[in-house]
Amino acid sequence: MKWLTADADSRRTIVTVCGMGGVGKTTLATNVYRKVACSCHFDCAAWVAVSRNFTPEKNAQGASPGTRHWKNVYDSLAWDGEDHGIGQVWSILNFSIDDLPYHLKRCFLYCSIFPEDMLIKRKILIREWIAQGLIEERGQLTMEEVADGYVDELVQRNLLLVALKNEYGRAKRGLIHDLIREVIVHRTRDDRFLQLSGSTTRVDSKTKKTRYLTLDRCNGDYHQSTPNMPSLRSLYMLRSEFHASLFSGLRLLTVLNLWFIKTSKLPGAVTNLRNLRYLGIRSTYIEELPKELGKLHNLQTLEAKWSMIKTLPSTITKLKNLRHLILFTRGGPDFSFPAPGAAIVLPDGLQNLRCLQTLKYVRADQKMVRSLGSLVQMRSLELFGVDETILVDLPSALSKMSCLVRLGIVSSDSNVTLDLESFSPPPLKLKTLAITGKLTSGILPSWFSSLTNLVQLYLRSSELREDSIGILSALPRLLHLSLVYAQTVKSLTFAACCFPVLRELSLQGLPNLIDIEFQTESLAYLRSLMLGRCPKLADVPKSIGNLMHLENLELFEMPSEFAKKMPDDGGDHPDDQRITVVKNIFSRSG
Repeated sequence: MKWLTADADSRRTIVTVCGMGGVGKTTLATNVYRKVACSCHFDCAAWVAVSRNFTPEKNAQGASPGTRHWKNVYDSLAWDGEDHGIGQVWSILNFSIDDLPYHLKRCFLYCSIFPEDMLIKRKILIREWIAQGLIEERGQLTMEEVADGYVDELVQRNLLLVALKNEYGRAKRGLIHDLIREVIVHRTRDDRFLQLSGSTTRVDSKTKKTRYLTLDRCNGDYHQSTPNMPSLRSLYMLRSEFHASLFSGLRLLTVLNLWFIKTSKLPGAVTNLRNLRYLGIRSTYIEELPKELGKLHNLQTLEAKWSMIKTLPSTITKLKNLRHLILFTRGGPDFSFPAPGAAIVLPDGLQNLRCLQTLKYVRADQKMVRSLGSLVQMRSLELFGVDETILVDLPSALSKMSCLVRLGIVSSDSNVTLDLESFSPPPLKLKTLAITGKLTSGILPSWFSSLTNLVQLYLRSSELREDSIGILSALPRLLHLSLVYAQTVKSLTFAACCFPVLRELSLQGLPNLIDIEFQTESLAYLRSLMLGRCPKLADVPKSIGNLMHLENLELFEMPSEFAKKMPDDGGDHPDDQRITVVKNIFSRSG
């Protein structure tokens, strides 16, 4: 306000408010405008919404010089204190939501269950929608594929902001703008959504009818003032004190999601929640699941990544409706640094889980791998502890997974050689492939060239030979390539027209690499290049200027002389193009 009303320089015309989406720029501007419009400092005040396609002429048409006209406009705005002062903006946002198709509106309004500023993970959102019965299969599409499309549509409508993209360029994590979130929270109160945060735990008689409850950083004896909620369908707990008494009488509960909870044991009462379809204990201290977990016959998703689960009850193989099983044990109690993690051994009977689409991150053994052949619906599979004995049966199991799009293989130790030639033909729908372990003779298997749908490839400790790069360079859809800890690579040449669509290239832990050449017209669409832990790469490649569309270069633990020789603008580019250089140099001297 001082900038606008107390500035001696009357020529000021623009005050800019900068910040990332959702931090409150519009709310701030709205409140300032209200105060300015009510003050006596200006003869008239106008609020004009400007789109990306604005022109000065169009904006001039929307701004009348008449003071009386603008007073009429201002008076027409329904500034309602109970509506958080959003006024007409509130009405416009409500119209945007009303304009949604019914199926999409239900899914979007469900998002009010997430606390303010929470990054919403795409897959978790999709699986919760399915658990709540908001998604139906359509034609040949699974419920997950239908819901995937719904997320994309919400992004296109700018109702869900993209905070992080996945390897396919789609939203991996999303965020709802503060204003939009206020609108949907307001609208869902009638649908019995309730959020309790911190010490704000006041409840009334209507609370008993709550269907969707979020407890955000609630500590102390809040549970004593929270009545039984027999109608509850969804319970979210984040960084809150855990009380087993909350589970009494929740016969209709379908989603239970615990985040950053410090209790070590999930109470046995959970197994009485016979309608439960989604159980999430991600990033918790929970070490043990109830032995009678198999009673949850309707369970579709068990999300236990970064929990402290070390073993699973044998009854888990009775969960015949289970679609997604995600397991990874955290390395320590610090929520901020869960790595390194450990995979989990599954009990016998995996072949009973015929609805499984996702299985991460589990330790392989011969019996388990043979069971994989029954899981023909599998889309995403991550196996740890793979050795030569596992490779005997794994190709046969994979050949039955015609829907597989993600595959991760991690060898049991550095002495294991991964002979993957017998995987022919590979799952041809593969889009993401991650291999950690030594390849036979450092050569890619001959079937690699048939992976025409591959989008992302991660090779770690492969001892890949330089001449294998040629096989990769012809893959028509490869967008992301990471080569990590390739001991044998001394020189890399990226030939003209190679990697026709590659966007990101990461070269890390190449201790013997001394030279990189980027030939003219190579990596034509590369946007991001990361070089890390290449101690013998002392000189900046002179040909880096051939990377016409490079935008970001990240240097990670590179020799100090390399960084010093790198110009801040990345070198000369035709047509005055420049690249952005991000120099992250840690701990290495030289």
